[in-house]
Amino acid sequence: MPNFRTKDGLLEEFSIELRDNAYGIKSYTTPVVLAEQPPSAESVVVLLSGVKITIKLDTAGYTVRSDIANGSLVDKRAEKAFESLPALLLAQSPEFNHAMHNLLSARLLALQGEGEK
Repeated sequence: MPNFRTKDGLLEEFSIELRDNAYGIKSYTTPVVLAEQPPSAESVVVLLSGVKITIKLDTAGYTVRSDIANGSLVDKRAEKAFESLPALLLAQSPEFNHAMHNLLSARLLALQGEGEK
């Protein structure tokens, strides 16, 4: 589960997670605080498919805030809380899954190439 006690810690964690997973999403907004106690924040994320979703982070984890985003149905698997942003994105976006696979494969090939020198 997310480990934060203040709104600043929450925003820092959310921002880092979005930045670290930017390879698999089109764009995202800077997270904004929804409530200070208990802390919660949200960011609008555009998936590689072009679907726009609002992701909320609170003490329960990462969730998609609604079951409909811009007229597109959001996958029901994303209604539950996820321990990490990548877990939510993997459940929501096949394109994210593909991008993560490509990134990991490229890193493994790079490591393999370094080992052969």
